[in-house]
Amino acid sequence: CHGYIMVIGLYVMLSSTGLLVMNVAGLVLGIEQAPLFENPFFTTSIQQFWTRWNRAIATMLHRVVFGPGTANSEKKQSDPGPKPPPSLARFAQTSLMAMTTFLVSGLFHEFLLYCSTPGLYGWQTLFFLLNGLMAVASNALTRYVPGIVRRTPTFVRFLVLVLFCCRFAHLFFVPLQTHNMLAEPQMLFQLFVLPRNTLPQHAYYVHLFSSK
Repeated sequence: CHGYIMVIGLYVMLSSTGLLVMNVAGLVLGIEQAPLFENPFFTTSIQQFWTRWNRAIATMLHRVVFGPGTANSEKKQSDPGPKPPPSLARFAQTSLMAMTTFLVSGLFHEFLLYCSTPGLYGWQTLFFLLNGLMAVASNALTRYVPGIVRRTPTFVRFLVLVLFCCRFAHLFFVPLQTHNMLAEPQMLFQLFVLPRNTLPQHAYYVHLFSSK
């Protein structure tokens, strides 16, 4: 539950900051910006969740790994109507490219940790790889056994998503806490918002190392 609350907190922080940055960029450039998030918490599968989470980074990674023609393919996939499932060879190739996308995302987050202070490495890469495997499995069920997906109640599918998030969220957030990367922006926010004569506030997300 603590991990799921932190996921929501991260979403609120990124969505609010991203919304401000995107709107300012659109105002300066005179170009309307696409939303950064598309209701990721109101999905029923890991695949849909990551499709709607941080659209800017997801689209960039997807185009780098899958190629520049993915925008048109995404529009075609949104068209209604039944479609035959792809061949196993094609599905295996697409799944491998999807796993590569998750791996690159994990390594990118590891690089951010490396630029911070020494701490835990490998946890976030494992987090993204597990989510990639879950997304591939969800895609396989949707494409090859759609009847099972349709017969599964929406609440059950959403509950599976929440339980998966609660079980593995610590792989993403524990390294951030050990690096105190969550405490630094909180303290910076307090310095800007709180009056100068206010007593110093302590950050909530501070990891304390115990040494013997």
